[in-house]
Amino acid sequence: MKRINPLYILILSLAAAFFAAYSASKKEKELEKLQIEYREKKDLALRLWALKNAYSPKRKRALLQLLRSQKVQKSGIKFDEKPNRLEISGKNVDAKAANLVVSKVLNGTYNLKKLALRKANKGLDLEMEIVWR
Repeated sequence: MKRINPLYILILSLAAAFFAAYSASKKEKELEKLQIEYREKKDLALRLWALKNAYSPKRKRALLQLLRSQKVQKSGIKFDEKPNRLEISGKNVDAKAANLVVSKVLNGTYNLKKLALRKANKGLDLEMEIVWR
């Protein structure tokens, strides 16, 4: 009994190899889960960044600046600013001014609740409601 049986060495090395392969596969699965979580969090961060930029006060100020401009106010477009929404309306409005306002709103990222354009005598009737979040 002074010598170690080669069969014991073989069994021990097989057990060590099996344990190493099992722990490597377990770590690989953990790595895959972490990579999936990382991608999900990265996507969420990108969406939140886009929403932050879309609904930033800078966009609201730009729209209000346009609505306060002389060209828009002379055309008869009126707006009512409330804390959570902006109502824009006008009767018999110049088509160029209405196009300017509508294109600014539709090309921007605003939460439009209501938009109504009707042809009037010499211009357009405009009703619009934008909701702030």
